[in-house]
Amino acid sequence: MDICVLNPYFYPYFGGTEKVLFEVYRRLAKNNKITVVTSEVGSKPGKETIEGIDIIRLKTKQYALPYLPLPLAEMKGLNEAIEKTEADICHINNRFQYFRSTIKSIKLYRKKLVLTIHNSLPKGIDPITDFGGLVYDVFWGRSIMASADLITAVSKSALETTVPKRMHSKARVIFNGIDYRLFEPKPNNEKSEMIRRTLEFEDGIMLISNGRLIGQKGHEYAIRAIRELEKEGILANLLIIGRGPMEKKLKQLAAKLGIGNRVKIINGIAENELPYYYNAADIFVFPSLYEPAGMAM
Repeated sequence: MDICVLNPYFYPYFGGTEKVLFEVYRRLAKNNKITVVTSEVGSKPGKETIEGIDIIRLKTKQYALPYLPLPLAEMKGLNEAIEKTEADICHINNRFQYFRSTIKSIKLYRKKLVLTIHNSLPKGIDPITDFGGLVYDVFWGRSIMASADLITAVSKSALETTVPKRMHSKARVIFNGIDYRLFEPKPNNEKSEMIRRTLEFEDGIMLISNGRLIGQKGHEYAIRAIRELEKEGILANLLIIGRGPMEKKLKQLAAKLGIGNRVKIINGIAENELPYYYNAADIFVFPSLYEPAGMAM
């Protein structure tokens, strides 16, 4: 089978969706032709093949818009790249990045369209994000769902809250997965102990969290919790792994609360290194306000 995968970001860029796509499609590439059409973010424009996956990276302009978890990526020549593939199926993984002309190109060339719901209709994040997400889906997101030959969602909740009931007959749940063997406790691990020493935290327990630095992930509450624990005589340190628009604000909050030395934010940690960081900590915390199926958890 020939599959064209559409997502604005792809390996080596690694968010939750990108991890899932890379793991799924590098396996499917063993017996199928897989072409990923994506932006240049995280790499550079051009073509390359990684683990059997053909990747077309398009020149891209990014627009950082308020309340969007990721910048909007305008990919040059997107529709033309889709049309040139001989794909039987086009697989869209972000309904917030693909619009009418792209759907038209897919349908014009009689390609089947599959849409995966990685991001549920937002609820409980904040009034503007919640309302904006609903407005988008009413005016366009549901049009993509209607055009799709098949809809998959990463959880039952994501399907039920996001896909209109009239479309449930063509919708399926396919859960995300991880290689759990990587994420097992490794007591007395020298590498983890070295990481802990390198972080140079003061005495106390160490908490760790992993997620994009946006309001939805709730890192602010984890930082405030460190201060509340200190008031109760419990010394705790917090390591946040992630990048995003709230990094400066979170650091300022920690400083304002007088715990700047107990909160550190780092990024660029390779996937195979994450287990060592988790093992360096005493507790994993996941203060997210809303998740379809949180990969970090």
